[in-house]
Amino acid sequence: MKKYDMQLTEENLVDSIEQDYLGRNKKISKLIDILNSLTSNVVISIDGNWGTGKTIFVKQLELINKKDKLNALNIESIQKFKDNYIVFYYNAWENDMHDSPLLSLIYNLINAYPKEKKQTIDGKVQMPFDLKELLKTITGNSVDLDKVTSFEDISKEIFTVEEKRNALNQLLRNIIPEDKKLLFIVDELDRCKPSFAVHLIETLKHFFSNDNIVFIVSTNNEQLSYTINNYYGTNFDGYSYLNKFYDLIIELDEIDKEKYLSKVYNINKTHQFWNYSLFAIIDYFNLNMREINRILSDYDLLGNYFQTSYGFYEEDMIVKHVFLPYCLGLKVHNKNKLSLFLNGKGKNELLEFVLEEEKIKKIVEREIPRTSIQREITEENIVEFVTRRYNHYFTKKKDNTYESDYNKEFFLDTFSLLGDFTKTDI
Repeated sequence: MKKYDMQLTEENLVDSIEQDYLGRNKKISKLIDILNSLTSNVVISIDGNWGTGKTIFVKQLELINKKDKLNALNIESIQKFKDNYIVFYYNAWENDMHDSPLLSLIYNLINAYPKEKKQTIDGKVQMPFDLKELLKTITGNSVDLDKVTSFEDISKEIFTVEEKRNALNQLLRNIIPEDKKLLFIVDELDRCKPSFAVHLIETLKHFFSNDNIVFIVSTNNEQLSYTINNYYGTNFDGYSYLNKFYDLIIELDEIDKEKYLSKVYNINKTHQFWNYSLFAIIDYFNLNMREINRILSDYDLLGNYFQTSYGFYEEDMIVKHVFLPYCLGLKVHNKNKLSLFLNGKGKNELLEFVLEEEKIKKIVEREIPRTSIQREITEENIVEFVTRRYNHYFTKKKDNTYESDYNKEFFLDTFSLLGDFTKTDI
């Protein structure tokens, strides 16, 4: 089955910039100009709802810094960005199993820069020798250097915040070239467990106050504020806490969905019924990029299964191009409403969808003459027709318009592949 989630390979990222199918090149260019103008330690938030492509955005920024040639952006700005910065990407969610965010950050930093680590036979990363010497200076020989062979050991041996900060700054001086800054990207913070998320923010605030470091925190600030509230208590103002932490917030707006579908999947606004249905669902539920990918994947799975297993799927176009896509939209938008719909209690909202979306109305209008109900097409007849078909599949009020006996049982059994949304006693 075709994969719809964008794989963050270099080739795909380059393509996303050169074709600008997310419509983000202008924003990323402005961000680069801002970064080129900075002279001190700054924390920038890349804020966006889940599924808006925040990770792609910061991965594009990382690629621009490392890629030799990209013609889609201002060459002078990119060159200055490369001259000014090295970029380090840290996925917080992939590391929130660690007890200490500080040690996790140090581990990932050293792992990203091989010259700063020594690899043992069993794969454990040891502390670099020059950092051991720094500890000796800081602690006045009070640290047993023979014990300091891992990050866990160093956490036991360095006792004060100032010692940790000095040791970290020494490590950063070893990593960052004298004429450059470190652009430190922290991603997926909103998906972390509350304790790790909060401790990571505190770590960045207390230990990385270095003028040669600029932070970009890519996250859903609304969700992250809830996480902070859960950690400190419901009366705590998580959003104000974040506003004090950030120096600048850049919001990612929604992608150009039509351009995204056209450039990535070659799906355009044509008169094909599936395309009609897809764009209607995207517009009606205001789906984001991740939700669009989910719908495309689910439709491939169910569409192929219906097509090869049940004759009614081709016979009843209302099932194929109205009921199925509408259910997939509900699945990513509101699972409770999906369950109600599948159990015969969603007719009114279905009718609102059909009457509001012109593309769906056209599909229904085409189907009415194919039934035994030979009438002129009016809104009243559209309502009656959709109601009869809905009752046939999702209630006990069977409609014998078609001779075929493929009805609710087959549709629900197949849709159950995607989750348990129905009751067996209906």
